[in-house]
Amino acid sequence: TIMESENIYIYKNTVEELNQTINSLQDNYTDLMTENDQLQKNFISLSQKNLETRVRDLTAVKNQLIVRDRQLITRVRDLTAEKKQLQRDFESLNKKGPVCLFMSSELKNWSDSRQYCRDHGADLIIINTEEKQVSLFSERVWIGLSDTEQEGIMKWVDNSTLKQGITEGQRNTRTTTDFRHRLR
Repeated sequence: TIMESENIYIYKNTVEELNQTINSLQDNYTDLMTENDQLQKNFISLSQKNLETRVRDLTAVKNQLIVRDRQLITRVRDLTAEKKQLQRDFESLNKKGPVCLFMSSELKNWSDSRQYCRDHGADLIIINTEEKQVSLFSERVWIGLSDTEQEGIMKWVDNSTLKQGITEGQRNTRTTTDFRHRLR
């Protein structure tokens, strides 16, 4: 019958359209799955690159901090050693009596230099160690040694006699004032 034939034709067309739709949907699904796989790979790759970059950056910062830490440890060690040396020097100075040296840029003779020191509560330096002698004679200074009381008898300004030798050249140096001031 015609009706049956027509229904069969419609049915075949519908089946064919459905098959095409199914095929199209399967193709779309396959394309979407492929795209999804690619996106996941890209995401993983980007995440991996970002993580690698972040790890590399953090490693660089860590290495800088390690270097800085070592520098600070060395600096603390150096400062501690310097502090200990300064404490030893200070204790050594305290055993000898505190000393303050002043070097004037004014040119004066021995008597005027001594008076200047006395006016400021001090006196010319007494050199009683080789260290003082060596360090002071790198400068041209007046020292607290003279033979003004008795020609040829050298005495320090505290009236103690000269116990160590001093050369004639050292005895006659005089371009700056130098005095010792005992802190009390």
